[in-house]
Amino acid sequence: MEKTSVRFGKGVLALACSVATFAAQAVEVSNVAELVAAIEAVNAGGSDTTINVQPGTYDVSGVHMNADGHLYLGKTCTIQGTDATSWTERDGRDTAVVFDAKDVNRIVYVHQSVAAPRFCHLTFQNGHAHQTNETPPEGWAAYTDTYARGGAISHAISGSFPSSRTVVSNCVFRSNNGGKQGGGTYNCNAWNCCYTNNTTTSCGSAVINSAIYNCLIVDNRTSGGNGAARNCGPISNCVFIANRSAGGGNGGAAYGGGAVVTDCVFSNNWTSGSGGALCRENGNWTVSGCRFYCNAAGGNAGACNGVQTLTNCYFEGNVCSNSSGGALNNASNCVWRCTFVGNKAYQYGGAASGSVLRNCLFLTNSASTAGGAVYKGTATNCVFAENSSTNGGAAAECIAVNCAFTNNCALNQGGALYKGTAEGCDFYGNASFGGDWSYGGGGCHSATFVTNCTFRRCVAWNGVSSTNAYGGGVKDCRNVVACYFDDCHAAKGGAGCNSCLYDCVITNCWSPQTWSDAADAVGMRGDAKDSPCEIKRSRIYGRCVTAAGTGRAVIKMYAEDCEIVGGSVVWGGANRCVFRGTDGVPSACCDNSSFTNCLFAGCYSSGYLFTAVSNMVNCTVTGCKGQLFAGMGDVVNSLFLGNTYNGEQVDLSGTGDSRTFRNCLYRTKPDTFTVLGEGNIQIAAGRGYGFVGPEANPEHPYALSYSSPARNKGLTIDWSAGATDLAGQARVNGQVDIGCYECWLPSVGTLISVH
Repeated sequence: MEKTSVRFGKGVLALACSVATFAAQAVEVSNVAELVAAIEAVNAGGSDTTINVQPGTYDVSGVHMNADGHLYLGKTCTIQGTDATSWTERDGRDTAVVFDAKDVNRIVYVHQSVAAPRFCHLTFQNGHAHQTNETPPEGWAAYTDTYARGGAISHAISGSFPSSRTVVSNCVFRSNNGGKQGGGTYNCNAWNCCYTNNTTTSCGSAVINSAIYNCLIVDNRTSGGNGAARNCGPISNCVFIANRSAGGGNGGAAYGGGAVVTDCVFSNNWTSGSGGALCRENGNWTVSGCRFYCNAAGGNAGACNGVQTLTNCYFEGNVCSNSSGGALNNASNCVWRCTFVGNKAYQYGGAASGSVLRNCLFLTNSASTAGGAVYKGTATNCVFAENSSTNGGAAAECIAVNCAFTNNCALNQGGALYKGTAEGCDFYGNASFGGDWSYGGGGCHSATFVTNCTFRRCVAWNGVSSTNAYGGGVKDCRNVVACYFDDCHAAKGGAGCNSCLYDCVITNCWSPQTWSDAADAVGMRGDAKDSPCEIKRSRIYGRCVTAAGTGRAVIKMYAEDCEIVGGSVVWGGANRCVFRGTDGVPSACCDNSSFTNCLFAGCYSSGYLFTAVSNMVNCTVTGCKGQLFAGMGDVVNSLFLGNTYNGEQVDLSGTGDSRTFRNCLYRTKPDTFTVLGEGNIQIAAGRGYGFVGPEANPEHPYALSYSSPARNKGLTIDWSAGATDLAGQARVNGQVDIGCYECWLPSVGTLISVH
């Protein structure tokens, strides 16, 4: 037998059913009677015969070779059209030879003992498989197919023997009814075939139990089951368009056990259940190089549900109208190097839900409730841009590692991420809106752990001055570690709100509001409504200001071991912090706060630097400009030197007498300013400050020299065990010194004390 290579799709297959020259076993037929006679001869003993069918339409509805098929094949043979012009090259997706059953019965029934019969260059239309409970036409034997599988061709192989299945190539299956399963074919491996407008009531509206290569599967429908293709694989170089699975079915295009799907296109498929294109029932699914456009599901996953592994795939415009995953749901192994554009979920995960994602791109996806692109699962080395949702513009309840989030937005909470965790991620230009206290977090909201991340130009603000929007960078994030915030802004809390920060840097964060009360917070903002917030070992600097020009770095939270440049702490507290002034940026006032072991160097206020401070213990205030006090509590062991007011050296200044100074040191004050309390020291005008200076200690230039008048002059108070000064030296080491530093004794040489 000579074989001719036939090219279609991406492959070149050498098929026995190609136009060929057959020896004595070839039979030519040109009408139904000759066709039936040739098949009967094969069944009688002519195995391996090739039946060549001349062009034309063959009405087989009156033929009754078997109860379950107009044509009955009991031996292996090849039936092929003599015109090898592909259906892809002819008008109407047709071949030159058409078998038409007029919706009476199945067209071909193949006995289970037959191995790999072949059908080529044929069209099968209007076949109709019947179940045993249906009544046959008068004079016909009873139907014997319990499941009514295969409206055009059914091969009744017992068990699963892929190599023995019927082979169909360059065939068209149109408008066949498979009864319950397999609208077009059952147990047939297909090459370069077209399945269109076939139907079933259960599953596999086009094909069931098959390998499918280079096929077009379009507009097939099941009214109460799963998939145009059921239990098929491999599936390669195929196109699935506008297939539908209704009645609670899953997998608009394909459904079933494990399958390998490569280089396919899925477009506008739909299911009332889950998986608008693909849905896994069991086994391992691997999908690569495929494209999914505008598929939809009434349940989960507009495109793929439960498919474990996807590689190099593209998803655009897929929709999940009820639950989770606009494109994917529960891809539990790995989704690698895939792109998601404009997918949508009406609840969770506009692109993906519950999936493991690596090196993927998410662009303009959306979800109504949470996770504009991703809901739950993990994302590693992924890029999220311009996604949106009510909560979590890019992701919600997701573990994000080394990801980039750019220009995502949320109506309420978490412009980029809502809940979940973030590690090594970059957040740029993300935004959240809304006016309720629970809203905000332009970058992250309610993330349990955020580490080694950058937040740049993230926003919590809707442009309405009367609206509260909280936390430009983070909101309600209780563990933010080693992160960097730059140029973030919010109505309240430019860098963040109601969060805990450790080892972070905040620069140029600001508020567009002009309010003059505590709502001016621009660095971090805590609130008494929740558990106490804190910021430790962090630095705040740059133009952290409000629209009114005030610099309020931290409000309603506790700061420790921080450096704050051009800002202040309001309604909170600070221990071992350094506050430095910035020219032209008033540091507002340290309202209703308490300070311990803090240094205020070169700070500036257009009003009062300290307003209604509850207490100040072992602090150093030097080189500051403006009046210092307006209402105070107790000031203990604190040092005031080198401050100015109205261009004159005035170390202590302010209004009112509602403060008590104990064991404090200063040099000058106005006559109108009364220092109440005991143990205070006023040094002579010509005496030096007693600081070691930047040459001796660049890191701590305001540390006390050994000759300082503040050494050993502090009041003994109940310091906690292990308490330290600003430099981390033990605070209790003999008598306490005045100021934020304990005196550092020389580390080498001999100290001689003369009494």
